[in-house]
Amino acid sequence: MITNASHLHHWTTVSQHRTSEGAVAYERCDCGRWRVRRELTVVIERSIPVTTPDRRRNP
Repeated sequence: MITNASHLHHWTTVSQHRTSEGAVAYERCDCGRWRVRRELTVVIERSIPVTTPDRRRNP
């Protein structure tokens, strides 16, 4: 096991799946350390005004 504080981790994805809020991945380094990475899904709701064309009467 590597215990050097200056160790640069080399992460390998072991498992990943989607959730209702985004995606989650379980990653492992060769030194034995694990991490969980998540990517959130951002939902943007926007109101767009709908207008109808002028209906002008022909004189």
